[in-house]
Amino acid sequence: MIFIFVATVLCWVGLLYWVHRKLGDHPGSPLGNTEVHDMVTVLIAFRNEAEHIDECLSALNRSEAITSSINVLLVDDHSTDESIAVIQKSSVNCDRLKIEVIQSTGYGKKAALREGIERIQQGWIYLTDADCQVGPKTIGGMINQAEVDNVQVAFGPVLYHDRSLWERLLAYENLNTQAISEAFVRSGRPVMVNGGNLLMHADLKERYMDSLQMKRASGDDVFFAQQLNQDQLSGSYALETAVLTSPPADIRALVQQRVRWASKYPGYKRSMSRFLPAYVFVSNVVFLGMGMAWLTSSTLLNVLLLLFFVKWLIEFTFHRVWFAKYSFQAKLLDSLALSILFPIYFTAVGLMALGLPRFDWKGRSYDR
Repeated sequence: MIFIFVATVLCWVGLLYWVHRKLGDHPGSPLGNTEVHDMVTVLIAFRNEAEHIDECLSALNRSEAITSSINVLLVDDHSTDESIAVIQKSSVNCDRLKIEVIQSTGYGKKAALREGIERIQQGWIYLTDADCQVGPKTIGGMINQAEVDNVQVAFGPVLYHDRSLWERLLAYENLNTQAISEAFVRSGRPVMVNGGNLLMHADLKERYMDSLQMKRASGDDVFFAQQLNQDQLSGSYALETAVLTSPPADIRALVQQRVRWASKYPGYKRSMSRFLPAYVFVSNVVFLGMGMAWLTSSTLLNVLLLLFFVKWLIEFTFHRVWFAKYSFQAKLLDSLALSILFPIYFTAVGLMALGLPRFDWKGRSYDR
């Protein structure tokens, strides 16, 4: 048993070291304010976002480095709230945006995205979500990164608000996941990306359309990324190119989000994309077993405590280094709490994700 614990911790530390090396080769420094003269269209598929859409459009209107007006194509996935009225009111104050709203004839986010993509013929296409706030330099920085790397696709970071303890812990977890995601993007083998901050050129829109044919409620971003070759994609992971959003509001919303994420798994084609989630789940089951063994074994107390301390110290050091570029300070107590709670939460949510046949999203229920 102790061999399994030691081997799992060593493998986990090895993964973090690999991620550290990959991120060290690409520190994500800002690219400056090079002007963008190409056509830019922002595509947002939305449903019932009256609470957020005003902030989303206002943030887009503050975009810098783009010399022409920004086309904003909003595709309404049959909203039942006041989203349309809020958009009409907000558009009066968004002088830099050419806003067009269309009604989706299909159902679900993928159908809405398909209808939007079909209408865009040229230039850069930037995808985000209605509950996201794009930074002033986000779109310009993403385009600059793509042009510097001579690619047609760039992925960027999505950060969480951290105004409360709940939000802070989820923001901490999100940054850890994002660091791993960035490392795999840098290696040319993306396994996790976020469609809330995705840039592509219209020349690749047919490839993106292919990803929307997958019979999954979400995951178009990941399926699209997994279709690409290493020389077709890049990452612009810096504070200047981030978008900001809110984490799930409560435990139920968090579980539903993770079940939705788990529903993508059967659609993954690349071996690494299938291996990594399974590896993380199994590792956390073992870490949970370490905690249970520590509580029940009198002979292994010191060994298990040392293993936990080594694992936690390396994780905390990793987080202190790589969270700083997003102006997020990894605090010791937050790190310690997550090191203790995360294996419990991750194992429980993973089992629920495997056991729950359906999940709720945007007021609808979907089969896994």
